[in-house]
Amino acid sequence: MEKYEEESRSDLRNLFIQIPCLNEEKTLPLVIKTLPAQISGIDNIYLLVINDGSSDNTYKVASDIGVDFIINNKKTMGLAQSFKRGLETCLYLGADIIINIDGDNQYKGEDIRKLVQKIVEDKCDLVIGCRNIIQQKEFNFIKKMFHLLGNRLVNLFCKSSITDITSGLRGITSAAAVNLHIKNEFSYTIEMIIQSLSFGMVIGKIDIMTNKKTRKSRLYKSNFSFILSQAKIIIHTSIFYYPTRFFSILSAIFCFLSLILATRIMYFLYLYPDLPSFKTGSGILLVIFILLAALCLIVVLLSFIFAGLRITVDDIRHRVRNIELNKKIKPSGFKIVIAKHFGKWKGFA
Repeated sequence: MEKYEEESRSDLRNLFIQIPCLNEEKTLPLVIKTLPAQISGIDNIYLLVINDGSSDNTYKVASDIGVDFIINNKKTMGLAQSFKRGLETCLYLGADIIINIDGDNQYKGEDIRKLVQKIVEDKCDLVIGCRNIIQQKEFNFIKKMFHLLGNRLVNLFCKSSITDITSGLRGITSAAAVNLHIKNEFSYTIEMIIQSLSFGMVIGKIDIMTNKKTRKSRLYKSNFSFILSQAKIIIHTSIFYYPTRFFSILSAIFCFLSLILATRIMYFLYLYPDLPSFKTGSGILLVIFILLAALCLIVVLLSFIFAGLRITVDDIRHRVRNIELNKKIKPSGFKIVIAKHFGKWKGFA
């Protein structure tokens, strides 16, 4: 009987490291200095910097260091869209594995070796570099609690075990990256994970340490804005990729609240039948919760149709992107600056 073997990861030879940057002229050299110039099993390592409309000398610094490829956004697009452009460029240029590391020198470049090793040896589609949130000195109590709560909610809802859903240090195979489509404009981190899980990808994790904080985050102005933005992404992405599960849970919550209110009303009517007036407030709330539960159940039924349409659209997009990559169609809307000689940055590292 013929024996079949799983697809080998020995053909993952081209590694692209992408660094989204916004005014990182001081920290970008620190990041590049720690990047690995060689990794066992990898033939070529290329470096891509996405300059997100920086007002400082980020572009000049990247060019002087000898970065292989640079995307120079004419205006600030935001982290999520810069990441998306980087992903599209890496795929177009022939990446087999794509590593993302932030330009603020928060993460250690040497951890990239562990990311690649995890992808190759454990056959993961996506690997997240997970920080120890409790031990993060730069995080205050509120931010730590939100991180832990967000991790817990996403893991429970998506049935995963990722301990740091907002980490910017992550690696993904080209086969998995083709499926991704980042829609929000704030951050790619959570949406990328929920999408990947909905597509049935294998997600791995490695434990990492971080460098000392060099500056305040430019992604958000306050902890409240960060929490609000990430909460919106969790809700929107969950509704889009897991509508049946999301609205089933909501319906169950409203049914439970209705049961509590109905029990309260029956309790008072049974013990105090001579009460001059009905518990009007509880009755109104009961009706509202019953209507909401029924509405969520209707949405659950409609979500089966919606899920089928989304799967069809995802399949079409996946096929179109593969055709574009096979025909070497260049991503539109931005230019890719290519160095005259590849690998100059390795001498700097």
